[in-house]
Amino acid sequence: MKLNYRKLYSSFVLLACYAVLGLAANAARADELDPTTPQPMPISCRAPKPAGQSGLRRPQGDGNVWTFTITTDPDDNVHWVEGPNWSYPGKGAGSDPSWGVWGGGDDEMWLSWSSPQIAAPFTVKVTGKITCGTGPGGGEPIDIEASWSGEVTSFDIFVRRMGTSDEFGKSATVAAGAVDSDEHQVEIEVRARDAAGNPVAGISIPVIRIKEGGRGLSEDPEVKVALPSMSSSVTDAQGLVHGTFTSGNWEETTVLELDVTDENKPKTDVVQVWSDISPDTEAWSYDGYFIINEPSPVSYNLAFENAQIPITGHDVRFETTSVAGWEWNEQAGENGSGDYLPRSYAFSDVDLTGWNKWKHLSTFDDYSSVGGSYSADQTIRDGYDQNNLLEFYVYNVGFDMVDYNVYD
Repeated sequence: MKLNYRKLYSSFVLLACYAVLGLAANAARADELDPTTPQPMPISCRAPKPAGQSGLRRPQGDGNVWTFTITTDPDDNVHWVEGPNWSYPGKGAGSDPSWGVWGGGDDEMWLSWSSPQIAAPFTVKVTGKITCGTGPGGGEPIDIEASWSGEVTSFDIFVRRMGTSDEFGKSATVAAGAVDSDEHQVEIEVRARDAAGNPVAGISIPVIRIKEGGRGLSEDPEVKVALPSMSSSVTDAQGLVHGTFTSGNWEETTVLELDVTDENKPKTDVVQVWSDISPDTEAWSYDGYFIINEPSPVSYNLAFENAQIPITGHDVRFETTSVAGWEWNEQAGENGSGDYLPRSYAFSDVDLTGWNKWKHLSTFDDYSSVGGSYSADQTIRDGYDQNNLLEFYVYNVGFDMVDYNVYD
């Protein structure tokens, strides 16, 4: 019999075309796969080794579970001769491996897997042997194989004070006081990296929680500040997500933490401070002498980082803490004829009766604030109570500033 070479040649070309089209379809399918979700792998005697899924991205220790699934068509009458056997390099292999949970039935089998604690490449593979058909034994055994591979992504968190060009680091100092201004806020940067340290784009970051501190807008320590406000929950092209955290009302360190299942959770510190200007010297500015019944300016400067960063936007009050002077005493003097005796009243007195009587001798008007300097006019008065025949001539006062935005 004479072969028709033209027809034979045409058959080879047709088979080659089918093969090329199949490879192209597999390549297109791989490009379109969701990198955050393992796709089911259909197994059949016609296609026992489907194109594996690569480029998967898995967050480090996120506590989620991935499920790897292989499926067979009931019409193919697939019989498992061997397996399925699951393998994960470095973790072992088997039909029921300890690093995952196996389940399913004849037409669908799956393995669930929790993300590991360290950033590294991974490959999960399933192998075995199947037969198809209804005859004795279903035919010759056929090797099957499917796989999923990718990278486990690690995360870290860094901060810097808002409005600066400082490098992001593991600690930043801000003013306590919960005010919407640069000196009270930090900029947060969450970084996603693969095992080689390369940025990972398009992956969800873990939730940021307050590990320590974070007391809020009240004297009640159980009241907490708002959680950080993030620009996105998914990393950008540089593998970054940025956000903002505003200080609370307490002088304390607030620890921000990424909520991953890793025991060594990534953390960063936000150190919340009040003024570091010495209140005994540089912070106060006032007249050394006063004139009775004439207002004199008093100011207090709030700043931190060696007085370089002014603290603005606080609700403050100036108050008198002590008054010293000469008080008329009817029983003093020679033969009890009366005399002026030195006397002082202060908040620290055990008996505040006298202080409450004379505290009006020093008063402040409403404060004003410019660039972290809080100012008020103080007026000193002498006291005279005609009904009780009492007189008090002031020669010295003490005063302080109370900050309603900060607790210590």
